[in-house]
Amino acid sequence: MTLNTAFTTLLHSEWKKLGKHEEYKRYWDAISVTIQEGAAAHKIPGAEVCAAFNGSSHDEEPGDKGYIQPNGAHPNEAEARVIAKAFRHLGYVLSVP
Repeated sequence: MTLNTAFTTLLHSEWKKLGKHEEYKRYWDAISVTIQEGAAAHKIPGAEVCAAFNGSSHDEEPGDKGYIQPNGAHPNEAEARVIAKAFRHLGYVLSVP
């Protein structure tokens, strides 16, 4: 669900300090579009998880919303609930093996 590399664990504010926020935003926007296009091509409903975390313009700080643990790791419980809500909105239900 989330990529957990050095690139992705930095928060928006940290990328802004480095002068790389626009590059970071283009990267995530491209990933989001690719996921949505792939899902649509296969008629699979896709949740707008990125917008839920980062706002509709993808520039809000998810850490400010409590979605990132103090050490930068995610998902935490609050973030997992947002992911679940986005998928439930599409009609998905919890399936436990």
